[in-house]
Amino acid sequence: MTGTLYVTAILLSIVSSVTSRDSSSTNASQPSIYRGSDDYKYYGCYNETTQIQDSAEDRALADGTHLVKAGKMTVPMCLEFCTSNGTQYKYAGLEWSRYVL
Repeated sequence: MTGTLYVTAILLSIVSSVTSRDSSSTNASQPSIYRGSDDYKYYGCYNETTQIQDSAEDRALADGTHLVKAGKMTVPMCLEFCTSNGTQYKYAGLEWSRYVL
């Protein structure tokens, strides 16, 4: 009986340790709205229809230029790209942390 109680106590301490680590890491990576631009405002998230059956299969932001930085693109980098070279697009979009559209 003492052995079973001891194993149960160890399991409970492991579970509570894992649970507390999981909840703290979740809080650290919560998404937030970027508000550091005077040129662009957040309008929400939009779906593309590129892989939806019986749709126009259009890109959400089509006919513009784009930049790819796989896994390294940030919102400030995206907005800088969209206002560079004297060009200012009406909309800027970031997809999968790598594509500026």
